[in-house]
Amino acid sequence: MLIPVLEIKPRNANGNTAKNHVIKRMTPTEEEIKERNRIFNEKYKQVFDLLNIALEKYTTENCQCAFPRFQQLIGIDCCNYGESFKCWETEILISSSKNTSKLSKVT
Repeated sequence: MLIPVLEIKPRNANGNTAKNHVIKRMTPTEEEIKERNRIFNEKYKQVFDLLNIALEKYTTENCQCAFPRFQQLIGIDCCNYGESFKCWETEILISSSKNTSKLSKVT
């Protein structure tokens, strides 16, 4: 069973975090980390294959950028978010669309 990393902060009767609280941290085992990575890789491949099928369809019907969902995912910009995260769908679409698009230099 996978154990998530948790921070347990005891709360007082008012629901506020106690001033002198103890944080208990449960960390996953090496086996659990390997299992999570295996599951992530499996799901990543499924999403990769699905998005590539969608890109093929987009390319045969029109330009990929003519589809709103493609525009939405490809246009995600996290510069001003203030935290780190990665949008795998955006990364897949950008890398895969390069392979299916006919690129030409604009002069």
